[in-house]
Amino acid sequence: MAELAAYRLNAATLQKVVVATQAFGAAIQNDPQFKRYAAAEKELKALQAKDEPSEADEKRIEALERELEESKLKSTEHANGSDSLTDMERSIASIPHMSDALAKAGLSTREYAKFNLAMLQAGMVAAMKKSGTIKTIPPETGVSAENVQFMIDHEKELAELTRQMQTLGK
Repeated sequence: MAELAAYRLNAATLQKVVVATQAFGAAIQNDPQFKRYAAAEKELKALQAKDEPSEADEKRIEALERELEESKLKSTEHANGSDSLTDMERSIASIPHMSDALAKAGLSTREYAKFNLAMLQAGMVAAMKKSGTIKTIPPETGVSAENVQFMIDHEKELAELTRQMQTLGK
């Protein structure tokens, strides 16, 4: 927590995160395993959306769920709220193509994890500040005023980065 509280968001690292995100997106789009995974997810969603699936649909749903569960790509679902920074770092490093994307951007896995966590924390506080829910940053949050201001000052770039992250693999 102390390491994260001391971390400061900055434009240079933001640019590296953008480069890493784009490199990762390009790598997974060209990965045959990812293409199979994405196709299976799409088919599963379509079958689950049916009002009255047939017996064959039900069997196919079960097979697709098993296939997706057994896929190595499920490791992209990382880091719950109780994970340490080191746990997140390991989890991110285990994502296929992520290490290459980070290296291409000149960014360590730990820096990437810290940037994303700090961005998430500061983003929540910035949103509360912007909406008028809070006037000042409560000290118990451990979120720096500089990071909150960075989120406000770079709102458009960060919104685009978030959009890119959310559309990876779609």
